[in-house]
Amino acid sequence: MSDLIYLPEHPVQPKCKSILDELSPLRPIRSYLYIAGHRLDILDSVDVNSADAIVFDLEDLVPDEYKNTARQAVSNYLQTQTESTHRILVRINGSDSPHHDQDIQAVIHSKLTAIRVPKSESVEQIQLLARKIDFFRNEHKVLNSIGLQLMIESAEGLKNLDQLVRASHLVWSLGLGEGDLTHDLGVFSDEGLAFARSKLVLASRTANLPPPVQVTALPNITISDLIQNTLLGKSLGFASRSLLNPQHLILVNQIYNH
Repeated sequence: MSDLIYLPEHPVQPKCKSILDELSPLRPIRSYLYIAGHRLDILDSVDVNSADAIVFDLEDLVPDEYKNTARQAVSNYLQTQTESTHRILVRINGSDSPHHDQDIQAVIHSKLTAIRVPKSESVEQIQLLARKIDFFRNEHKVLNSIGLQLMIESAEGLKNLDQLVRASHLVWSLGLGEGDLTHDLGVFSDEGLAFARSKLVLASRTANLPPPVQVTALPNITISDLIQNTLLGKSLGFASRSLLNPQHLILVNQIYNH
């Protein structure tokens, strides 16, 4: 893609206020609900009103054979949706995926709050993504900023965290992808993840970002386990959580109520 479009060496600064300034008057996000991009029909049958933010997923929840369908469905939703009480994010495919550039181009829209960036690892990766976003914002005449929510899912991302939070003016918040991180680090306990969790909280605070997003709760988690580990996340400095089961929204909102 970068061979076909002009991407300035340095990110284009937005002409409007920063992404943090733009969102500051809005209620803090307590819950992010994942919706697979190829299953937007779920929105007609499931109550998502309690979600502070919806994350349309183009990555792990979408099988390879449905990637193009999912991308087009999310793009159509952004173009046709009139009013929404939710902040809207899209988790795109990683920079190593052949779908990455097409995802970016398809979802840049004024209704998009932020892009959730999987496997955020290097400053160069984030700066290139920011340039692509600014390019398509200009091309699509999108005036509002579109943030980057960096998902830290590897030892490399954790090592570079202090640089990543300052890599671009579009960095909006952080999230911890503990599933991939545990396998990369070889740790599978709360004690083993304590350093990574605390580092995300500290990096967010020192970069003047909102508190980070807690690990995604599995859809079949018991209510007692959901309460216990969400309370643990709150005690560590997290302020929101990603969910796959809409029935968990009200409970997580209550725990993370600001």
